Amino acid sequence: MPGGQVKFTSKGEILKIWDMKAGKTGLYVSVYDESAKNPTFDTCHVKGKGKGKTCDMKFKNGHKLDINVFSYTKLSDHNTRELVASWQDKA
Repeated sequence: MPGGQVKFTSKGEILKIWDMKAGKTGLYVSVYDESAKNPTFDTCHVKGKGKGKTCDMKFKNGHKLDINVFSYTKLSDHNTRELVASWQDKA
């Protein structure tokens, strides 16, 4: 994706994100467990050229996860978020 990278490892539910581009935007990733009786989610975000972050997410093994990646300029303002990638994976 332009300006960043995201890697999700199913074993251990480890999400790694990197902001690779200078500017006013960052990356925000939301992961939803739609398989759970009571659906749960976790998030991870990073902003700043060359910065990276590892997030250890806790989901039940075998559950289907929906992963959405957004670029943003102001994390607290949902109107600045733009979906840049989306996929499904398993915990």
